Amino acid sequence: MQLLADMKRRVLRFVIAAVVFIAAAIAMSRIDRHELVHTIAAASGVPLLLAVFLNIIVRTAVRARRTELLLGGRVSFLEVVRLNLAGYAAAAVLPGPADDVLVSSQLVRRNGMTWKELLKYQATDKALSITSVAAMALGLLPAPLAVAIGAAGIAALAIARPRLLVPFGWLVISNLLVIAMIGLALGAVGAAVSARTCLEIFCATSIAALIPVPGQVGTLESAFVLAAVHHGVAAPVALAAAVLYHVGQLAPAIAGLPLLASLSWEKRTCQ
Repeated sequence: MQLLADMKRRVLRFVIAAVVFIAAAIAMSRIDRHELVHTIAAASGVPLLLAVFLNIIVRTAVRARRTELLLGGRVSFLEVVRLNLAGYAAAAVLPGPADDVLVSSQLVRRNGMTWKELLKYQATDKALSITSVAAMALGLLPAPLAVAIGAAGIAALAIARPRLLVPFGWLVISNLLVIAMIGLALGAVGAAVSARTCLEIFCATSIAALIPVPGQVGTLESAFVLAAVHHGVAAPVALAAAVLYHVGQLAPAIAGLPLLASLSWEKRTCQ
């Protein structure tokens, strides 16, 4: 029964990935590729470098601090950074929740955590991540309603799980950095958009991230372009910004490849 369930999940992932790649190919066929290449080549380097810096340095530190707090300080900050970078690399090159599997196995083997503790951590982390995206989406509502819902949500969290307030705050900061990166990628190709447009693109790409495709190749670009074009950005310009933004998003994963290889080597030598 378990084997059959695993096969069904793999088939479903394959079908979803195939649909995404077909849709992306159709979308690409309707875009002037010469204009796309020219737009990418002419992109300003300063905003791109700033976006990479925000992601690989600032956001990596923010996410590590969030994880460190959720683990109750049982794992050092530098060890969390190391595991997270290796996890980002795994998620970029391997199918399924490879980053979760890698980080969990390392926390059990190297840090003595039980699987029960890990399951609790994973559940809390996922719930907070979804809640933080929903919190950002409140910015799309009228201000009085957004403030009322946000205040009520924070109050409920403070009453029910006060120790999660600070990790939640770090998640919100991480999301704001992503929105800043979106704006920088669009600015690099000369697309002047509002903060609200960047927020909508963030929400769209966050939803697309739920599709189990390694590295979000195709899914991220599709969601990014759909949201940007909806706000008047030309399709080739939107796709150029999406590609550049994706490169910036993958910077921590690229940095984590040597760490992933190191952990894989350690695993083989211990067997």
